[in-house]
Amino acid sequence: MISAALRFFARFAIPVSSAGILVGLIAPDLAAFLRPAMEVFVVVLMTLAYSRLEWSGIRTLFEKPLLTAMILLWVLTAVPGLATAAGLAFTLPPILLTAIILNAIAPPITSSVPYCQLLNLDAELALRVTLIATLMMPITVPVSIFVFLGVAVDLDPTEFAIRAAVFIGLPLSLSWLIRRNPNLMARINRGDDTAGVMAFALMIIAVAIMDGVTARIAANPTEALGILAAAFGVSILFHGLSGLVFWRTGERTAISIALTGGSRNLVLMLVIIGDTLGPAFGLYVAIAQVPIYLMPALIQSIWRTRRGKTAARP
Repeated sequence: MISAALRFFARFAIPVSSAGILVGLIAPDLAAFLRPAMEVFVVVLMTLAYSRLEWSGIRTLFEKPLLTAMILLWVLTAVPGLATAAGLAFTLPPILLTAIILNAIAPPITSSVPYCQLLNLDAELALRVTLIATLMMPITVPVSIFVFLGVAVDLDPTEFAIRAAVFIGLPLSLSWLIRRNPNLMARINRGDDTAGVMAFALMIIAVAIMDGVTARIAANPTEALGILAAAFGVSILFHGLSGLVFWRTGERTAISIALTGGSRNLVLMLVIIGDTLGPAFGLYVAIAQVPIYLMPALIQSIWRTRRGKTAARP
């Protein structure tokens, strides 16, 4: 029965994980119940994702440093600049503009790695960019906030080190131990079971992050709709431009970059600096999860269409 359930989750990985947002909104008690377990599922998800990677691919960082540097420059510098310009052009309210800029300067979301795996994209590339961008946060985030917002923010190095150890170091360490055990690796490599667990973890995370959002939306639905529209606009801009800018690198690479550069780790950003920005940024982070979870479904459709056209060519 468990295997059948995992096969179901694996087969419908993207819609299942996306459905977690709706479940969290219509079942706020369940979201509150699962919220304390969210961090555990993040570690499980990333451990499985790292375990399934071909780690030899990470060494291409030193073989193709120019491509990696260009992606990081685009993700961490060009995108925030474009987001700032777009926000100013549309004369967005200062609080919403601040949230969008913070969205843009956040590192790629760690779930871009398992999403790339689920979509058969370049997960090794997603890992390199995500890992480097996250480790650079203590430098890039304060500098970017000062440049694009004109505000000096001091990051707590101890808090950041602890969270980096938990959400980056722990999954990497556990995956290293797993890869040294042939029996465990044999079980991990059973595609449907592992993909099913990863999809289930993504769904639980989506439910948990909606904790408290239903009440806040009910209290001010107009504000919530405005944030949702802005979050979708930002997401489409980030994903679309990231893919187009790197399209000449090849379709698979470009779509991988679009998925990686389009969705950002707002949760980690909220944990580090969110307390100083009030509840508005917290609401933006929660609502922005909707396009974060739905965009992979759109990218999956585009990727399958492109592969179908390529296969149909004589």
